[in-house]
Amino acid sequence: MRILQYKLGFIFLLMVVMIAEYSYGYASPHLLEVIDKTASMKGNIFVSIKSKDANMRSGPGMRYPLRAVYHCSGYPVLILDEFEYWRKIRDSSGNEGWMQSALLSNIRTALTIVPWSLLMQLPHENARPLARIEKDVIVNLKECKGEWCEVSVRSYGLFNKCKGWLKRQDLWGVE
Repeated sequence: MRILQYKLGFIFLLMVVMIAEYSYGYASPHLLEVIDKTASMKGNIFVSIKSKDANMRSGPGMRYPLRAVYHCSGYPVLILDEFEYWRKIRDSSGNEGWMQSALLSNIRTALTIVPWSLLMQLPHENARPLARIEKDVIVNLKECKGEWCEVSVRSYGLFNKCKGWLKRQDLWGVE
């Protein structure tokens, strides 16, 4: 009988220690990874839509109604929140909703937001212009330095792929 009491006491003590470790922040590496992801969400995180057909829903699950359907891969979105395998996103028009994380990519893209942007050969005003890019063109984003961002335009007009620099203020999808 006494051995059973000791075993039950040991199990109870073990449970108390486990609960205390969890409550006071002694977490497993998996929990720390989740915490790190949440902490990194505090800044602006832009991603792009991976799929050519992607549904935005009103909540984080398939049971929620559709808010929008995107038919363009590469469209940039801002991550606002996360829940399990779902991300709350906002697009350039201000539409907000939830999308499965499998439909999103870490490939950085941006969207031109002014009627005409000049794609420049170098990152300054006096550089040679390469092309005029109209509004709502998706560009692949390489890097931003100061007020300029190095981009490549997928297929625009006669160009197969054109690389150059656009003003940061002309783009949506950059910090």
